[in-house]
Amino acid sequence: MPAAPLAEYSFTYDGVTRDVVRVGDGGPAVIVLHELFGVSETCLELADFLSTDFQVHLPVLFGSPGRSSPVAAIGRALCVRRELTLLSADRSSPIAGWLRALARHAAAGAAFRVGVIGMCLTGGLVFPVVLDPSVGAAVAAQPSLPWRPGSTTVTADELGDTAAAMAQAAATGTPVLGLRFAGDSTCPGSRFDRLQAVYRERAGTFLRNPPGGDYPGTRHSTLTDHVDQTPGARDTVRAFLLDHLEAG
Repeated sequence: MPAAPLAEYSFTYDGVTRDVVRVGDGGPAVIVLHELFGVSETCLELADFLSTDFQVHLPVLFGSPGRSSPVAAIGRALCVRRELTLLSADRSSPIAGWLRALARHAAAGAAFRVGVIGMCLTGGLVFPVVLDPSVGAAVAAQPSLPWRPGSTTVTADELGDTAAAMAQAAATGTPVLGLRFAGDSTCPGSRFDRLQAVYRERAGTFLRNPPGGDYPGTRHSTLTDHVDQTPGARDTVRAFLLDHLEAG
């Protein structure tokens, strides 16, 4: 469990109220979106790591902080999957709109813009969230929707967003850092190839596992459960966010 102090508050937007766990008090705000199993202990460990430089906000999208039930998590995820994938330029999902509002809330009265980290199920959510001017940098860790086991190709619409919305995200100029394992079939390399192409077309910045290459192996969770196989990944994320948020 994290060593940094934990606080919990409720945030309401457009009639929807969710709990948010906050870790740390100083520095720019960073919103961390949890994976399939909710705000797990390894997710809280990531928040604790980041809290030395940031005020970390962990919205509870489903489940309970510190607890994980694979069966219950998969059931809840199936219920919200449609909401997570309806991320188009002209019709944003309720979750995306709520997260943009949370970003504005976290940025209110602060000297810095906000960072956002999405992982696995929520990895693609960072792209509609960066449309809000309060967001200054984003990390897309193994974005895994749509679920197509063994997929080696991906179309524009299958990025978890439409091509138009992706282009809008790139056009904001908000830099995005992408993380994945080279052999992760739930986040195919072609997805990152397409993301890089879209961002470059709009003169945007999509960095892929700097200083270079995808992490070797076939595991999945680059920043949490399998972080022992991605040496330096958390440091890379921290440096990326500090560089872009403090400059913004």
